[in-house]
Amino acid sequence: MNYCILALGSRGDVQPFIALALGLQAQGHQVVIAAAHDYWALVEGYGCRFAPLIGSIQALLDPEQMAAGLAAGRGAIIKQFLHQTPPIIQQLMTDALAACRDADCLIVASLGFWPALHLAEHLQIPVVVVHMHPYGASSQTAHHFTPQLAWPAYRRMSYALAEQVQWQVLRMAFNQARQQVLQRPGLSVGQLWQRSRQFEPPSLYAYSALVAPPPARWQNSGSITGYWMLEPASDWQAPAAVSDWLAAGPAPIAVSFGSMIHGQQRGAELSQLLIAASQKAKVRLIINQGWGDLAQGQLPANCVAANGLDYAWLFGQVAAVVHHGGAGVTATALHAAKPALVTPFLGDQYFWGQRVYALKNGPAPVPANRLQIDRLAQLLRSLSERTDYQLAAQQIASKLATEHGVQQAIAWLDQRF
Repeated sequence: MNYCILALGSRGDVQPFIALALGLQAQGHQVVIAAAHDYWALVEGYGCRFAPLIGSIQALLDPEQMAAGLAAGRGAIIKQFLHQTPPIIQQLMTDALAACRDADCLIVASLGFWPALHLAEHLQIPVVVVHMHPYGASSQTAHHFTPQLAWPAYRRMSYALAEQVQWQVLRMAFNQARQQVLQRPGLSVGQLWQRSRQFEPPSLYAYSALVAPPPARWQNSGSITGYWMLEPASDWQAPAAVSDWLAAGPAPIAVSFGSMIHGQQRGAELSQLLIAASQKAKVRLIINQGWGDLAQGQLPANCVAANGLDYAWLFGQVAAVVHHGGAGVTATALHAAKPALVTPFLGDQYFWGQRVYALKNGPAPVPANRLQIDRLAQLLRSLSERTDYQLAAQQIASKLATEHGVQQAIAWLDQRF
């Protein structure tokens, strides 16, 4: 069977799909992964076919605008998104059509729901939507991109509210791309809404129910498979300077905020805060610079920084982790049996921060914009010293090791298709 995977998102979204593709290829299936140019080398480095999708995400995101949006809140981010959306959607549909023209089945990340709606109709192929976090109306958790209020009725309604906002924001851009790229008739507002409500593809959930149990009365029939974990590439090596620094002292604490973009000023402030807190706590810090270009320039002896460090390798070298709460980095830290402090920036990162805390793997999450030197120093010390965090991390990691998410997902796909 020919699968096309639209892996929209950052590295934490792409890596699980590489793991799935490798499993499918081992079973004799043909797979192509369509993702941003940023991940071309990553995908092909594992021996998977790659198709380019919307150019480079990092190039599309202006650091200063993103930093201003993160500081100003959801409204500013949405306004920026609206400005950039039409040309991106046009390119997305063009690239996606080229990638999946010969596919028998389309597998999409949750961000790919809207292009999948039109592509499925055009190509007459089935679609599977993959979520890296719980999704579906529940009275226990509101939609991750809506305010997290305590009222059960609001939480359940928030999913319809978020979907309505997405539909209103994206419908005109996708309708235009539908006509120009797919050469199909445009749809009226009513027709688009009806199609979106009727389009209910089956779902896979690429995380563990041990970490995020399904909510009571969850309105979703999808399959929670367990995490889709990707081992480091066989030829990956850490920079010599990093390996030498690690060998020269006790296990450090790793810091990584992944694809979070901070802007020059905020990045410098955040770097100074991390370094000052580590010195106050008397701990060593290894900083994965990420897209925020953290910790540039000369660093004190207790800190080292590098870019492109493989999480699975990195977390195996450290005592604990400070991260932003992305689904991918959360999964890797949990599998590595490392205590973690989550400092969420946006979206589902707040949810994963609460789940890490609920598992007793670390302290309560602290939003990134509320970090302060004294408080962070205290939390760094607790991460390195508290044995209850370490024990809880080891216990959940041993349970996760018994799950085989990729195999579960492939069995589900084989049964359905």
